[in-house]
Amino acid sequence: MNLPLMFVGFNHKITDSNVEVTISRPLLNDLPRLCGSIHDSPQMNAQNSNSADYWKKSLSLVAKLLSVWFIVSFGCGILFKEELDQFSIGGAPLGFWMAQQGSIICFVILLILYAYFMNKLDNEHGYDEEEE
Repeated sequence: MNLPLMFVGFNHKITDSNVEVTISRPLLNDLPRLCGSIHDSPQMNAQNSNSADYWKKSLSLVAKLLSVWFIVSFGCGILFKEELDQFSIGGAPLGFWMAQQGSIICFVILLILYAYFMNKLDNEHGYDEEEE
């Protein structure tokens, strides 16, 4: 089975058994020079540094928020349930309430905090959304 493969200036056929692609020798010789000049520029290094700092801060924020959620949902609902059951909210023991509703409320608050802090981080690093 032969399938025609057309590129600008090329007209080759692909067969079931093999594919033949040729690149001119001058282009192969110029690739390291072309790629090196793009990636070694001071502007590109500054962008990479800015991007790396952005991701480092972003992952740090996610780790902190997930830690709080873990402590609230697992810690208050399971590990510290007995100590929290000494107190009550609306007639229900606090440990039970934290497992059923407190962790969900905490999760919603953490989502709002995540959106706020990520927008602030985006603005700091120039990744903010354009307002219409």
